Amino acid sequence: MASSKKSKPKTQTKRIGVALSGGLDSVVLLDAVCKAYPHDAVYALHVHHGLQTQADEWLLFCERLAKRYRIDFDFRLVHLPITANIEAHARQARYEALLGLCDQHQLDHLLFAHHQHDQAETVLLQLLRGAGPAGLAGMPPHKELQTPNGRTVQVWRPLLEQDRTQLQIYAKQHKLSWVED
Repeated sequence: MASSKKSKPKTQTKRIGVALSGGLDSVVLLDAVCKAYPHDAVYALHVHHGLQTQADEWLLFCERLAKRYRIDFDFRLVHLPITANIEAHARQARYEALLGLCDQHQLDHLLFAHHQHDQAETVLLQLLRGAGPAGLAGMPPHKELQTPNGRTVQVWRPLLEQDRTQLQIYAKQHKLSWVED
C-alpha cells in the first residue's frame, strides 16, 4: 500500500559562528545559541589581539568552553600597528579575522554579543566624533557583510536590547563562568 505521507525534504541547518571573547556577554550568547541549535552547526570564533597580558588565558578559556559545549572552535591571531587609534584598528582587524573564519568554515551567520551598554558607548563615541545622523543610529541588530571571498554573511547582534544586569542574571541562573575582558 502506498503511503499518503509525502516525505519532506531535509532543510540544511545554517551554520552559525559566535564571536567569543570569553567575557560575560559572549559566554551568555554562546550558551543560548548552543541550547537552541544543533552543536554541529555552531562554531565559537575567537580573535587574539595580544593587546592584554591575559590574552593567552582568554584564548585557552574560549577553547575549553567550546570543548565543554562540544562545538567547533577556531581563532585568529592578529597583529596590530601601535597607533593613536588602536581600538579602531583592533575592531577592523577583528571583523576581518571573523569574516575570514566564516569563509574558511562556510558559516552563514555571525553573532556578536553587543548589548545595551555597548550600543550606548557606540552612540556616545560617534557623537563625540561629530558623526551625523547615520553615525548616531548606533549598531544595527542585523546587517550583511561580505567575506574576503565574496560570500555574504548575515551578522546579528541579538543582545542589543539586553542590559548587563540581565546578562549577569542569566549567567548566574545557568551557572556560567567567564573572564573579565
